[in-house]
Amino acid sequence: YLATKSVGDRRARTEISRLLELFNVAPVTRIVLEDALTIRGFADFEDAVVHEAARHSGATSIVTRNGKDFARAKLA
Repeated sequence: YLATKSVGDRRARTEISRLLELFNVAPVTRIVLEDALTIRGFADFEDAVVHEAARHSGATSIVTRNGKDFARAKLA
């Protein structure tokens, strides 16, 4: 949505395709959502979901444009 709004649909799709060549995307499953409901240290549920998806997939980092919301992230 943000990319399309900023640079248009065609270019957004091109840039997203490039990002997918560089990064893995962690799946959001039921257990991820359940764990996101109970984790402490995140003001937003959406950030908790991102954190738990990363943690469950064994990620060592999260790529975000809002690093302060993930200051308490605990990844392997």
